[in-house]
Amino acid sequence: MNFFKLKMLTPEKILFEGNVSSLKVMLSDGGLEILASHLPSISFLSSGECRIKLEDGSQKTFISDDGIMNIERSKVTLSSDFLEWSENLSTALEEKQKRISLEKERRSESFTQHQLGSLDLIKTFIKKNKDDNN
Repeated sequence: MNFFKLKMLTPEKILFEGNVSSLKVMLSDGGLEILASHLPSISFLSSGECRIKLEDGSQKTFISDDGIMNIERSKVTLSSDFLEWSENLSTALEEKQKRISLEKERRSESFTQHQLGSLDLIKTFIKKNKDDNN
């Protein structure tokens, strides 16, 4: 059986890196199975359940969010904001929700700091203008 290198990554981690004999993913127009020596291409991943077949013949299921799949001669790279093994899905979704909440809070604080800084700048210009006119 022929194998190819697969790398599955998110901004936070590399979920998997190793040899596989097949990869089944979801695309916007349906499922696609990639085998060794597949024609090089780039595709957009759709959210859904995906599978890989490992060197020992076992299969692993993972969940993908929208992303990009880059197929090279002997290597496939999946990049997405969310890739996780099915058995870890609930924990991963909780962690993702926490990250989203923290980011929303950070952005809100950043916006508030920006507004306060803008007000300080306006006050400085007004004060300088008054001093120049006196």
